[in-house]
Formats: sequence, C-alpha cells, structure tokens
Amino acid sequence: MTKFTVPLIGVAVLTAGVGMYLGVGGKNDACAILSKAFPDDTAMPGTTAYAEANGFHSNNTEAHPYCIFTPRDTPAVAFGVRTMVSTSTEFAIRSGGHSMNHGFASTSSGVLISLGAIKTIDIDVAGGTAVLGAGNTWGEAYAKLATSNVTVAGGRANTVGVGGLSLGGGLSFHLYEHGFGADNIVSYEVVTAAGKIITVNAESYADMFLALKGSGAPFALVTNFTYRLFPATPIWGGTIFSGSGTIPALSKGVAEFMATGIEDVKTHLIAGIAMQLVDAGDGNMVVGKFCLGIYYYRDAIAGPPEAFREMIAAQKKEEIFNTIASPRDVAGLTTEMVPPTVTRQMQVPWMMINPTEEVLKRQVEIVEEVYTEAVKTIPGFAASLNFIPVGEQGRWDNVLGLKKGVKYLQVHNFIGWPNEKDDGAVREVARQIARRSTEYLKEVGHFDKFIYMNYAWDEMDPIATYGEENIEKIRKVQEKYDPDGVWTKLVKGGFKVPPRTGAV
Repeated sequence: MTKFTVPLIGVAVLTAGVGMYLGVGGKNDACAILSKAFPDDTAMPGTTAYAEANGFHSNNTEAHPYCIFTPRDTPAVAFGVRTMVSTSTEFAIRSGGHSMNHGFASTSSGVLISLGAIKTIDIDVAGGTAVLGAGNTWGEAYAKLATSNVTVAGGRANTVGVGGLSLGGGLSFHLYEHGFGADNIVSYEVVTAAGKIITVNAESYADMFLALKGSGAPFALVTNFTYRLFPATPIWGGTIFSGSGTIPALSKGVAEFMATGIEDVKTHLIAGIAMQLVDAGDGNMVVGKFCLGIYYYRDAIAGPPEAFREMIAAQKKEEIFNTIASPRDVAGLTTEMVPPTVTRQMQVPWMMINPTEEVLKRQVEIVEEVYTEAVKTIPGFAASLNFIPVGEQGRWDNVLGLKKGVKYLQVHNFIGWPNEKDDGAVREVARQIARRSTEYLKEVGHFDKFIYMNYAWDEMDPIATYGEENIEKIRKVQEKYDPDGVWTKLVKGGFKVPPRTGAV
C-alpha cells in the first residue's frame, strides 16, 4: 500500500501556504516551496543529489531542470502538481526516463518531477492483481513478482520504466494472448491537473479509465498501476545473433510466422538486422550486417516450438552467439532487450499490415540502402531494423484504434550515434528511411497509419493516428479533467491531443 511521508494534514497546511511564496519572481519559486516542504526530496543545481538525480537515457535528451523533485508517495506528487500550477511553473514528468525524445522526460525551463521513488509493488495473489508504482523498472517489478510465482503483461526490457510503457500501450511477451500491457490494467492511481488524488477504474471515472489505455495521459499524472496477474511459469527463449547470410531467411520466417505461427499465443518474436562499421581483420573497416532473433515461449519446452523452427535453423548456419535456454525466467530474458551502448539514440516506427515475404524483403532492401550510406558517412552510426509481430489487436477496449481481423507488424528502427554535430544528419536519415518505407508500403497496400507511441520520435503525432472517434474521447477527458490546459501549457513534453479541426 502507499506509504505517506508526511501527514495529510501537513500537506493541506503546506498547500495553503503556497501563496506566501508567490510574488518572489524568477524561476525558483516552485523550487523554494518544494525545498521547504520536502527538503530531503528536492535536489538543487550544484549539489551531489542533483547530479545523481539528473540522469538521462541518451545524451540527446540531456536537460538541466531548475530543481528535481523526487516525491516518495502520491500525496507528495499531488503537492508537487499543485505547486507547479500555483506558480505557473513548467514541469516535466519522468518514470524510467527511457524516452529518446528531448524534453519528454526532463526540462531545462522548469522543474522535473521524478517518480523514481514511487516503488510500490503490492502483490495480491488471491485477488489476482499487483499494484506497481510508476517509478519501478520492469526488471525490478519482475524480480519481486517472481517471489510470488506470478507475472504481468509488462515490458520486455529490464531498464524501461513501468509508467511510460504502461501509458503508451505496452508491447509485452503476452501480446498475442492478452493484448497490450494497458489492456491488462484494472485500476490507476491518478493525480489530476488540480492536484486531486483519484482511483480510476471501469466503475469510477470510466471515461478516464478508457482514455488512459494508450494515450500517454496528456491530462493527468499516474503514480500507481494495478495489473492483472498471470502464473509465472518457467519459459523457453533467448537471443540468437547470426551473420548477414541469414538475413534473407528473416523475411521468409517473419512472413510465415505472421501467417500461421502467431496463432500459437504462447509465443513472442522480435526479428531484425543490425548494421555498423566493423573491422574486417585486415585493417579495413567495412559495413557489418547481422541478423537478430529474440524468441519467447511461455512454457519450458525442450526445443524450439514449431513457429520458430525454420528461423532458428537458418540462423544456426551462421550463428555468432546463442542464449536460448529452457527453463529460464522472464526477468532474465529482459536483460537481453537492452539497446547497444551508443551515447545518442532515437527510434523511428511505422506499422505494416498482413505482410508477405516479398514485401518484407523489399522493406529490408530499402533500409539496407539508406543505412549503408549513413554508416559510411556518419562517424559511429549504428542502426537496426526490427520486425515485431503484433497480431490481431482490435478485440480489446482501448483508444489505440487498431482494427479487428487485421494482422499488424510493428516495424521499429533503432538509431544510435555518438556526436552532437551529427544530430541534423541523423534526423535526415530518419526522415528518409520513414518516407521511402511508408511510400512503398502504401503503394503495395500493406501500410497502416497507426503509430505506436512508445517508439515514436518527436516529429510524429501518434494520437492523431488513433481515429477521430478515439481522439474525441481523449479530448473530452482532457477538457473535463484538465480544463485549464495544465498539460498543454505547463507540461511541454510528451505527445499532445490534436485540436479539433478549425480550433484556434
């Protein structure tokens, strides 16, 4: 359960006293209030605490907040939101801080509210649920859940935060059977734009409950998520890296998996190619290409399930390393889902529908053409093209707008580079790869406009792809619970709700 760090009456008194700090002028009004109310949880620039708290996943997201507030419970979060509103101070919200978009998980023109201390993991095995605090990473959550032999439809990388992944949808190992992570959340603990704490579920605040399932919450702050539990059975799975000669088999394998293999709901697959300069062994650097397969099966079986057999056989012909084992646990597999160590990073996604082998092969060719030039001309450039079968996802009640009867394939590009001077060139590569790929997919009828928020880069508008009916549902929730536009005026980061056509 939530542990309060200050008595509620104290919060009320401190809130009433906010006004005495107003009128001071300057950017530190909010920080002064937070420092007085929560001196141990407010880090100021120039201090060791600030340096330790001001971490960032990627150097291109570096920011320098006026101060960093790390509340330890939901009442303290509510106090922080009320302080930001009362002082008209810009603020950013950080869960795991895994966003690769500058200004999404921090700010240099306001206060950072870091949820890293909201570490609730309250497991109710009998009730079939677990409350997970927004500040947990999925590695932390899975480790604790495993002690009760249960798990949830959560993230697949151990360093990703619970909060961001849950609000943007949430791809998981349970995707084909139970949908997105958001589809498995039964309740949210929410701080509204007015600083009020509410419990949001299907019976209470039902409109917000629906809108939270994929919107990124551009109208409120979520501190705790109540997830539905599943038995944590030992699993089969792991990662195989292989040489470039197995790349053609990738297209065939993914197409076949999408056609029939995905019907085995115990499976999950990520397949891709990676490119970077490598030493040819003769003193020359050449463009290296590698094939990647991350395989998962929800039972501890002796060998590859039928859905993966041909892909794995092809990879084994040029195997570089292989971590597949059985039995093993989900927590261990999530440690293999960490991107390469490159100081500057971005993601670029698009969605493919009902893909064929021919379409996938051409997709690979386009990416190889663009990335080969980038690897040669941008120092330290590295990239991967990843195919993530999503399957049929139109049967759950969320605001994502995916259609019933359509098999979706998420295309995910990871791009890394070391030097700030190349930021502009990398962005142009990202634009080129997205433009060429989506134009081709539109021509052959295998493109879908849906953009998965958790992979979207800052030049995209994912909510705008959810369909007008869903967008309007999110708008109405925003207007009802954030009537003064706090998440528009003060929270600059994150993806916003598109205005109505003709709205000023």
